This record gives sequence, C-alpha cells and structure tokens, in this order.
Amino acid sequence: MMRRVAREIVDSTPAWRWGRNPRRTLRQRVGSRPGRQVERDVDVLRADGIMMRQPDEIFDASGLQQLDKIAAATDARMQEPEIQAALANPGARGTKKDYRIHLAAKELDAGSPLIQLAIHPGLLARVNRYLGMWSYLREVQIWLDMPTPGEAKETQLWHRDDDDHANVKAFIYLNAVTEGGGPFCFVPGTHVFGSLKHAIPPTAPGRMNDDQMAATVPAAGWTCCTGSPRTVILADTTGFHKGLKPQTHHRVLVSFHYTSGTPRYPRSFALQNASTEGPQPLKDVQKYALFA
Repeated sequence: MMRRVAREIVDSTPAWRWGRNPRRTLRQRVGSRPGRQVERDVDVLRADGIMMRQPDEIFDASGLQQLDKIAAATDARMQEPEIQAALANPGARGTKKDYRIHLAAKELDAGSPLIQLAIHPGLLARVNRYLGMWSYLREVQIWLDMPTPGEAKETQLWHRDDDDHANVKAFIYLNAVTEGGGPFCFVPGTHVFGSLKHAIPPTAPGRMNDDQMAATVPAAGWTCCTGSPRTVILADTTGFHKGLKPQTHHRVLVSFHYTSGTPRYPRSFALQNASTEGPQPLKDVQKYALFA
C-alpha cells in the first residue's frame, strides 16, 4: 500500500491533466492525430526533454514568412541607440541580469508576427502532443544575451523551472550561436517525464555550477545547442538547463513558453486587439493558446 501511495504522489500527471485542465486535455484527445514527423519529434522530446530542428521541419511557408518578419524587426531594434550603447558597454546597466536585454514589447497585437508564429499549427502540434492537452501561451520574448565581465550567474547556472507540472519552451536563434555565443544547454532526462528526473536530490541548490552538476550527471551527458540562424529548439524546462555564459559574441533568440491552462505564474505579456484574429481566421486550438 505504501508503495502505491508513493507512486501516486510522484506521478501527478493525470491529476494535472484531467483534474486541473479537463477541457484542454479532452480537446487534445478527440482532436485529429498528428503526422508521423510530429510523433517522432514528440517521442524524442518525451525521452530526452529536448529536441533541435531546422525551421522548415516545423513551419510551412507562412510560418517562415513570419519568422523573416521577426528577424527583420529585431535587426532594426538592434540598431537603436540604447541597444548599441549596451552592446558597447556590456554589464554596465547594474541590473540583476545585466547580460540580458528584452527586445520584445510587453504589449503584443494578436496579429503580430511574434504571436502568429507562436500559434503556428506546426509548433502547437508538437507542444500539445507532448503536454497531452491544448496548451496556453504564457510568455513571448526576444532575448539579447551579451558577454559580460565576471562569473556565470542567474540563468547562466544550471536550474529548472517550476512554472507548471510540465511545460515547453521554444527557442529560435536569430543569429549563429557557437559555443562562445552562449548556447542553450540542457541535461537530457532530468525533465518531469525523464529517466533522470530524480537524479538531482531535492536538497541540491536551486542554481548549480558545472562542478556541482557534474557530481551527479557527468558533462558527457549534457547537450549544448550550437546552431545556425533560425535553429529551433524545444525543451521541457522542468529539466535542468542554462544559457551558457557568452564569451565571444552575443546571442539573440525568440522564446515562446507554453504551459497548461493553470500555470503557477500569470502571462508575462498583454495581448492587444484580442477581438481580431490576424491575417487568417484562428483555429480552435489557436484560440485556446491565446484566450481560453
């Protein structure tokens, strides 16, 4: 009896899906089945907690168009005097995360390229299949991470997110990211559905350096995602991850965060013109991501 109770406490997935998010879970169950490539991608994501793909493996022509618009707008934003000043004197702003500048607006139009890409069917199909429910778009960001003086800190150290029982973050590089540019790094299997989810003891620090992580999971088991512009990464960040501290050049990426309908923290952006559906009528699954 004690063993069965312990297992139920550890595996709270059914309660999360059917108890807290029944409508979203039911819609995913009765919806159309995804294609083979989506299934293969989700199998990788479920096993490892992370996967990398080229953009044309996720997005169709309309999605790639939106991505091009985002890249062009970000390039223009990068030329603004305040951004150029920060790049010329990195670490001088005196903020907690002085290595990062948020480039996206806090208020986003429902028809904007950022929102339209975030709710692209190819992306939602993978996220929703993994979560087992129609997801909620909790966060939309564009991050500029710069080389700064000093040691790694904050999100440059190993940590895991507690936004929800499970979640998916999509990262899309807007510039080429080598090891010196601060690639996203992940410890496969440490996510909530992974084989190493209990490998890090609960008493471990909330943020760990490489030596502390290597004491449990050797560096050979880590994944650091270097890649060309437009590289797409999906990760369940309940697994241990970090942004490697940039050393030689900056990193610019788009970040979309998907949760259940009951995340622990509220949406981090405001959606404007929510009554309009953008260039194309929204499918129900997209409405759930934005409004429900």
